[in-house]
Amino acid sequence: MVGEALGSAVSSQVGGSSGRADSAPESSDSESPFGTGNGSLMMLPPGAGFQIIHAQTTFFQGFSEETANFEPGEGVRWRLVWSDDDEMDDAEAEDEAFTEHALLAETAEGAWWYVRMETDEYWVEYEYFLQPDGMVVELNYQDSEMSESRTAQVTVNLGVYQEDEEYTTFYDALEADDSGEYDVRRSSERISVPAGTFDTERIDVTGTDDGTGDRVDVTWWRVPTVPGETVQFRFRDDEDGHYDGELMEYREDYARRR
Repeated sequence: MVGEALGSAVSSQVGGSSGRADSAPESSDSESPFGTGNGSLMMLPPGAGFQIIHAQTTFFQGFSEETANFEPGEGVRWRLVWSDDDEMDDAEAEDEAFTEHALLAETAEGAWWYVRMETDEYWVEYEYFLQPDGMVVELNYQDSEMSESRTAQVTVNLGVYQEDEEYTTFYDALEADDSGEYDVRRSSERISVPAGTFDTERIDVTGTDDGTGDRVDVTWWRVPTVPGETVQFRFRDDEDGHYDGELMEYREDYARRR
């Protein structure tokens, strides 16, 4: 469930990206939870690995760099919990990860951003330079299977979610949709997450995708005064798989380290 949804988020971008690392990826016999096969995520080209992590830290949270309303130094930390279709025989089978996303610095040419994803056994993080046109042109990156950080010059388009469209997250896509394909209900709800207690706008979206026939059942809890605006989300699929997230904290002390 989650893999298919996230795959659709990057499918239009991966084919148009390229990257050149300063050195070849290190090999590893460890399992990466964020890629296929053995080895760290860095076994993929730098731009492709980055796109996977970027999609997983923004696609369902409902914000992009353009809509995140971050000030330099501000960032958010999230807890993500999900189950996939092949785990449904065990009702307790879940995976957990923690993500961070922050604006590090702004310049006349663009901005430096930070993204990190980690589990108990693996972590990967990027500092990346994003131009105003939505192109990432430089990555400074490291994961727990690498002895030191590396730099890659890349061409990664974060300016579009889908070809010829101008949104970068699932929330943006549904907000832009005027076909009446989905039932969108808005209400107010006071909720508590680890980052605090908030008076939120709750957005429930249900329906069936005309192209795939898949059910859409997703809820966001939004707060305009919080960086990224989303403090919680919930996604369900046709097989009772789920993908849930909650805001753990938001901070103002992020800075460049590489």
